[in-house]
Amino acid sequence: MASQPSPANPARRRALILAIVGFVQILAAPLLWSITMGNPLLRRTGLVAWLFVADGLFMIILAVVASRRIPVLVLSVLSLTLTAFYVAAFFVMMRIPPATTIYQLASAPDFTLPDQDGRLVSLHDLREKQRILLVFYRGHW
Repeated sequence: MASQPSPANPARRRALILAIVGFVQILAAPLLWSITMGNPLLRRTGLVAWLFVADGLFMIILAVVASRRIPVLVLSVLSLTLTAFYVAAFFVMMRIPPATTIYQLASAPDFTLPDQDGRLVSLHDLREKQRILLVFYRGHW
C-alpha cells in the first residue's frame, strides 16, 4: 500500500511559507523606508515601513496559529527580535540632532599682529575686505 500524504502537511507547508514571507517582509522594511526617503512625511514617520512590519507580524501570527512547528516558531522569534530592534533603532535615531546644525559663534575681538613678512595686520582691516577664518595652533614653531 502506498502511503497517503497527511492532510495536515499542506497546512503546515502553507504556515511555513507564510512565516517565511512575513520574516522577509519585516527584514525588507528598512529598505522600503530608504526608498521612500524622498517624501518628508514618510522619512520622518516611516509610515510605509511600519505598515510593512505590521503586515509581516500579522503573517507570522497567522503562521504560528496554523502550525507550531519549530521552523515557524524560530521565524516568529527572529521576527519579533528584529521588530524590537527596529523600534529601538528608529526611536533612538530620531532623537539624534541633524548633522547640519549651525552654531553662531561670537566675533573675535579686534587685534593687530605681524604677518609672516613682519607687516602689522589688523583683524578689523581684513574683515572689511573679505571673510576671515581664524585658526589657532597650540604651541609654537
